[in-house]
Amino acid sequence: MPTDHTPTCPACGYLRRGIDAAARCPECGADGLDGAVVLVGTTRSARSSLIAIGSFGAMSIVILVSSSAALLLMLLVAFGTVVTIALGLGGFRRWDWAPLRPATVVWTVHPSGVEIRCGRSRVSVPREELRRISCSDSLIGEMSQLQLVRRKSSLRLAGTPLLYLHGTKDDRRARWRAACQTLQLPIPS
Repeated sequence: MPTDHTPTCPACGYLRRGIDAAARCPECGADGLDGAVVLVGTTRSARSSLIAIGSFGAMSIVILVSSSAALLLMLLVAFGTVVTIALGLGGFRRWDWAPLRPATVVWTVHPSGVEIRCGRSRVSVPREELRRISCSDSLIGEMSQLQLVRRKSSLRLAGTPLLYLHGTKDDRRARWRAACQTLQLPIPS
């Protein structure tokens, strides 16, 4: 499975490196990717989820065990300080965090649908199953979350990874609009 951002054939998954976008797939003969939009982003970091879950769990236990507000405050400050120092100064560097880093996600958007690659997995979603592509901007940083919204109830999109686009707001919005236009999907204002 390709690990770079080169588009693949949406029909058979053939890596189209060095092939003109308008050319048919040499493997299966499917239409070319003329007019396709390739969106490259990341998935949510499992590390951030683990830290949030661990912090919430620790605080919950402290609240249940603690009967004194002063003790509770002291324990929360101590826990927050330890986590901040450990993460900020690299106290966890010796452990392998590779599985917890955000994975690269590539959406190849073409008029007949969306092909999604994340690691070794590949999912093709036909245009007929899509109602729209939702786009939500982050309040924290320069990032937008894209999600495929299905037309009808289908378990097929349940495992579809979200795409987190990075960059300036204008650039992220322009790439989202281009994907919607390629699929001829509505763009909310």
